[in-house]
Amino acid sequence: MRTVCAALSVALVLLAPGRGVQAQVEARRVSLDEALRAAHRVAPDLMIARARESVAHAEVSVAGVYPNPSVAGGTSTQAARFSGTVSLPLVILGQRGAAMDAARADEATVGLDTQVTWNDVRRTTALAFVALWLAERVETARRDSATIQATLEAAVVQRVQVGSAPELDALRVHAEKVRADADVLEATALVTAAGSELGRWMGITDGAGLRASADPPVPDAAPPLDAMLARLDSSAPVRREISDVHASEARADRERALVRPYMALDLGTDLGDPSLGGVTNFRAQLMIEVPLFNQRGGYIDREKALGEFVRHQLAL
Repeated sequence: MRTVCAALSVALVLLAPGRGVQAQVEARRVSLDEALRAAHRVAPDLMIARARESVAHAEVSVAGVYPNPSVAGGTSTQAARFSGTVSLPLVILGQRGAAMDAARADEATVGLDTQVTWNDVRRTTALAFVALWLAERVETARRDSATIQATLEAAVVQRVQVGSAPELDALRVHAEKVRADADVLEATALVTAAGSELGRWMGITDGAGLRASADPPVPDAAPPLDAMLARLDSSAPVRREISDVHASEARADRERALVRPYMALDLGTDLGDPSLGGVTNFRAQLMIEVPLFNQRGGYIDREKALGEFVRHQLAL
């Protein structure tokens, strides 16, 4: 019995330093509103979503970029001493506008993606706060239980010392105290883990010291199902899918617009041509692309298929 008792005592001594380490963590009290405000400002997932918004906004400008003109110059020994040509792209059949409309539609979808991400971040942050609050309450209850076990052990040891109780009772009550102390250490570790999880969403590198400053708000009753169903169509995830359908349609319109021929206006001049008696010659020509080999049918079918895919998702 003495061997078992000694082994349990050694285990308790080995576990005891963990409490000292936890005691060194400086507690920082936060409320649910503070946690949500911090998450809305610096949550990693939300910052990534906002970065995607910036990229999508830049894509609108990229889609509206007008092609640069090109200039060519040359000379010859038997003809014009100098020949120059300026080629001006003519994007006048709606290709640029259709590309910008498609980019704006994608930007709107990405913006709704950010709203969906915020919904997820807000929910996860609230759950992390509740987990921290619950872990703290469990830790408090286990500490109270450990205090009771310590008091009970002291009383039983006194009875054993005066001979009014068998030594087995002292061993049993000591084992219960060791178990209670281990439960306290486990609860303290869970509090630290819950604080770290909440800190991750609040943008805090080390959230081990975070503690709930108040109870999380709990509504008196859940909202009726009919009221929630009525708001379903206006929710961010549904609006995001609808926006994705519009974006696929806009991309299909862009591909149709790109089937229209590309045109360019070439303006040139010839100086010092002896065959023309030295008279300056001006030239002009219109170049029109002929869409014989590529009419972008595959691209249009792809965007149509993406639109149908999103519609099936909405129907689920």
